[in-house]
Amino acid sequence: MKKCTLGELFGQFYLQLKEKGIKHGGAYFFWKPLYIPVDPDIIKHILIRDFENFPNHGLYISEDDPLSGHIFNMENAKWRTLRAKIPPAFTSAKMRKMFLIMERMTKQFNKNLDVYAEGGIPIDIKMELSKFTTDIILACALGVESNTMKNENQEMLEHLRSFFDYQWNIYKNTMVVTIPRHILQKFKKDKQSCRGDITDILIRLTEKRENEHDFSGKGIMEPLNFGEFSAQMLVFMAAGFETSSSVLTFAMYELAKNIECLTKLRKEINSILDKHDNKITYDAVMEMKYLDQVVDETLRLYPVFPILPRVCVNDYNVPGTNFTIEKNTFVLVSNMGIQRDPEYFPNPDKFDPNQFSSENKSKRPFIAHLPFGEGSRICVGKAYS
Repeated sequence: MKKCTLGELFGQFYLQLKEKGIKHGGAYFFWKPLYIPVDPDIIKHILIRDFENFPNHGLYISEDDPLSGHIFNMENAKWRTLRAKIPPAFTSAKMRKMFLIMERMTKQFNKNLDVYAEGGIPIDIKMELSKFTTDIILACALGVESNTMKNENQEMLEHLRSFFDYQWNIYKNTMVVTIPRHILQKFKKDKQSCRGDITDILIRLTEKRENEHDFSGKGIMEPLNFGEFSAQMLVFMAAGFETSSSVLTFAMYELAKNIECLTKLRKEINSILDKHDNKITYDAVMEMKYLDQVVDETLRLYPVFPILPRVCVNDYNVPGTNFTIEKNTFVLVSNMGIQRDPEYFPNPDKFDPNQFSSENKSKRPFIAHLPFGEGSRICVGKAYS
């Protein structure tokens, strides 16, 4: 009836089961039974300890829609092999290089904001942030200057936006878009130019090499075909641009409502920048602990992926119970429900970054905060950054 999102719906299911004091429960999604874990130990088993029984997301993937075969949807050995090849793009050294690109992008972003501030004009902050993150992800992942903040290449922004606006429809969970020709042409790089970023890694994986092994380390990895390559580029672009702009938008919304938090954050940022010659550097940002808390609290209240889907690939005896999850049952971990659980977060609907102080974090299980997922299928950027 479009009265709430799926994330909110299953968050309510989780909290209802929690109020009843039971470890788990279930629901039907149309005719399909879903298993919903509540007990933190069961959730750890599903996501981490017994991952081999729950390795796949079970989302839409089809050879007829080649761009649906990206790393988020990929399954089994093909997913394991590709995932094993991605970490080199997220080393600390690579992140520092990306940070320099991001810092350069902030100058144009500040110019755009100044126009609104000086003219007293209301701002569509989500749109401005979307342009900002589009320029960053295309520059960092593809080495392409998109200049959407200068109102160029608006078609690129529209394509990226449509990936999220339409992918979660009732018929399938991924609606694909075609990467514009002028972007694909950029992939034809000089062989002497190697940035070591995601694009370079994926280009390398399109070529069959004797030294490129699969996840087992024994067999030779089958190279990515053009469709598989395009699918990975699409998901890294779309995920990088939308997740960042959404989190920033919600963070600004909450900071605008909570002036004391905004004031504390500004003081921390100004204090640390004073120690770094008033320059925004990678090391300076790493020192901003309250900024980390603000981001963590934003992700707690507004997780980008509010549900973590898994499919049970074997009959599975749930630890500590006499219940068996049957093979092919859809399992749904509600991180939105967990992250608004009053047992873990007193006054759970209130924005309070202090909930992520070192002292408060030590009082609850780590499984209480899952904005990036957990276990082997944790967000690849979070796992290695």
